[in-house]
Amino acid sequence: MVKNKTTLLELKTELEVIKEGENVLEQKRDALIKEIMKMVDIVDTRRKKLNEHMRSCYNVLIKAFMENGGKIEKEDFVKTELKVVEKTFLGLVVPKIDFKISSKPNIKIDSNIFTDLARENFFEALKMILELSEMEIKIWKLSEELKKTMIRVNALKFYYTPKYEKEIKEIKNHLEENEREFISIIKKLKNY
Repeated sequence: MVKNKTTLLELKTELEVIKEGENVLEQKRDALIKEIMKMVDIVDTRRKKLNEHMRSCYNVLIKAFMENGGKIEKEDFVKTELKVVEKTFLGLVVPKIDFKISSKPNIKIDSNIFTDLARENFFEALKMILELSEMEIKIWKLSEELKKTMIRVNALKFYYTPKYEKEIKEIKNHLEENEREFISIIKKLKNY
């Protein structure tokens, strides 16, 4: 590498760009951490509610089986259509799950109340599962992006910044040494 003022200015400019990039990545890292922590608390709460709800669903389903003599027809339950839409968050593609009922359940006049309750409870459980899975996928994707961002921040902070600072210091020292030599030569020439 040529040790002159032009190289020194180029390195200083590149170092400024590196530090600006590091600041931007640190802001991205902080935003990702904040979003992940917010979502983790929500997911934990929703997972507990879902577990309690599923226990309730299966208790009602057992009662429905017992009331119907161990038989529940397949068409008694709700059928849904799922649609996964990609959305972006901080430049990262995350899924948004939309669903709708594709066929309404057949409600019979002589149907058992427990069968109706089981149907409604499992439909609610399905909604809870889809919402929870959407959030967990988002957390997973954000965590992957956080991992990449942290690697980039650390590379800039602990490798590139010190490397550029060292090179700048070496060039400054070299230029100062050349300047001192030049001044001493001029002084010697004046003394003659």
